[in-house]
Amino acid sequence: MNPATGEQIAEVVFASVVDVDRAVAAAEAASQEWRSTALSRRSEILFHFRDLIAQNRQQLVEIISRENGKTMGDAQG
Repeated sequence: MNPATGEQIAEVVFASVVDVDRAVAAAEAASQEWRSTALSRRSEILFHFRDLIAQNRQQLVEIISRENGKTMGDAQG
């Protein structure tokens, strides 16, 4: 629901217990790999992530605004 208008904007399916268990197992495995990754490589990955956010900023602002009922200015912050 769009909090600003009350309009339904999407419908989602809830995850099953099996889906959640798989996600948790994948996160645990990724955490172990991330922990053993060199700091320089982790920094490189995070800087790349920052660049992706910057490249897609307007689309992200629109999504945040729609999902949270925020003004575009608030969502940009």
